[in-house]
Amino acid sequence: MTEVDQDGRQVIDDEIIRARVREMIGGPKPAAQSRFSRISSNPLAPLIVGFILTGLIGSYFTYYYTDRQKTNDATRQAYATQLDVQRNKDAQALEFVRKQNLLEIENQQHLNAQALGTQAAKEMRDTDAARAARQKDVDYARSQMNVVEDRKLELAKVLEVFLKYVKSDDPLSRTFGYDMFVFFGHGEWAARLIALKGDPAGRDTLKNIQNNAEESASVRLMAFSGLTKISDTQLKRVLSVINIHETGRADINLASTWLTDNLIFGPKEILGELEAYLGNPQARYQQQLQPWMERVRTNAAGLRGDGAFKALLEKMATDPVMNAITEDAYRTKYLNPALQVADELGVKTVLGLGAIVDTRIHQGTSAKSFAEHVATQLGGTPRSGVDEKQWIKAFLETRLERAGNRMTARLIVKRAKFFLDQAARNNWDLLPPFEVKDTPESGG
Repeated sequence: MTEVDQDGRQVIDDEIIRARVREMIGGPKPAAQSRFSRISSNPLAPLIVGFILTGLIGSYFTYYYTDRQKTNDATRQAYATQLDVQRNKDAQALEFVRKQNLLEIENQQHLNAQALGTQAAKEMRDTDAARAARQKDVDYARSQMNVVEDRKLELAKVLEVFLKYVKSDDPLSRTFGYDMFVFFGHGEWAARLIALKGDPAGRDTLKNIQNNAEESASVRLMAFSGLTKISDTQLKRVLSVINIHETGRADINLASTWLTDNLIFGPKEILGELEAYLGNPQARYQQQLQPWMERVRTNAAGLRGDGAFKALLEKMATDPVMNAITEDAYRTKYLNPALQVADELGVKTVLGLGAIVDTRIHQGTSAKSFAEHVATQLGGTPRSGVDEKQWIKAFLETRLERAGNRMTARLIVKRAKFFLDQAARNNWDLLPPFEVKDTPESGG
């Protein structure tokens, strides 16, 4: 500030000196400067003007951007409000659809329950009607015994009443007919007829004849032969079901899949069958099998994927000796335990036996827990008087419900639905031809 004042004073002094010199020499006086000129020539003027302009422009831009920010905030708020309104509308629409779907599901469940109730009531009426008809025939037969003097004529008329049951397509009706033959003193006729047909429906009848000490030795021997034949019949029919699921054909022999299927779980799983094969002098492929046995006995994991070993097993499967061995193994491992369970439950149909065998194969001892659940649900078992057809259907439904999420669940569903389909066709003897339906839920 001091320097500015000194410079200003120096300018004034210089100007005064020049003026006096001009007066002395008579020169013209300088023109007087305007205020604007004096101010604009001042070195501080640009600084002051720049400061003023900076303030004005800054104020303008501040106002402009503040206004833009308010406009953007208002637009954003309006858009957010619009989104909330739309979101609420969508939520209401979804809730409405959910309630509609729930109502439809509940309505369908109600209709299904009504249909099941109607079907169950119809089956119950049919069962009661059949039971009443049987009782009527029994009462008639008893009355004939009281009024007919000739014993032979009496029995002929009595047995004629039950002949229609023996000829029936319903295995439970045939069982009733055979039992009536025995009840009225013709166990020999029943044993002969059942053994001749190899009818699985007469299995319990033959067992009762065999255990009856009052029957002659020849009749009991006939019953034993009949049971053996029935066991073969049951095995073949059950195997036909197993085969059609495994290979698509009902006439494939068990050995064709038994060896290779069980090899998956390790060579030792088929060690017993291979040892029995080596011990039979009539076996065709003894020499080819012998070099492999050491690896089989040590359960060598490499045999599972060995193409040469698998090819040998496939050859052996065509040998009748191996067929007999695998059938015997099948009886021991699956059929006989299933027959025992079926006997305990009072299951007499081949379809019922097949369902129990198949359950034991794929779900092990679960067959027994399923049976206990159904017995509690229906208040008993076929042996205690519950209709076997209803009981087996409930058993298969339980199997479906408890298939779970295991790797075999799809296979279990497929098998259970096959047996339910045969029950719906009233094919309780499991007579071919079979139709296996592949569905997405069954893995087909």
